[in-house]
Amino acid sequence: MTVVVGVGQPLDGDDGVGRVVACRLRQEGIAALEAGDGASLLALLDGASRAVVIDAAVGAGPPGQVHVLRPGELPAGVHPVSSHGLSVPEALQLARVLDPALEVTVVAVSIAEAPIGAEGLSPPVTAAVEEAAARVRTLIG
Repeated sequence: MTVVVGVGQPLDGDDGVGRVVACRLRQEGIAALEAGDGASLLALLDGASRAVVIDAAVGAGPPGQVHVLRPGELPAGVHPVSSHGLSVPEALQLARVLDPALEVTVVAVSIAEAPIGAEGLSPPVTAAVEEAAARVRTLIG
């Protein structure tokens, strides 16, 4: 079973991009879930054989750039946003320990920062939502 999960905090500006992409995919009839942090992501991966995780990443290029990566492929200095608790990379690492057969792909959207309490996405990140959704559609076939 393939699980698609958008991760982020909708009240932390561009950090919410993963959830916005998940919402966009649901409008097309694709079952996409949402998680606020790594702990809730980990719970949603339980029982999946394959996962596509959509998240924001700081330092991965100009805001709005979309990357498709496997866990562990983020270059030095680039990190998914984690506002608290278990981070997304930690959750993915733990999920792979619990189920070594789990295949994970991350669709990461570059952001400049995740300001706490900022609603909505910046214009460059908003413009990347459709590209990120298209990458997910390609990945899930």
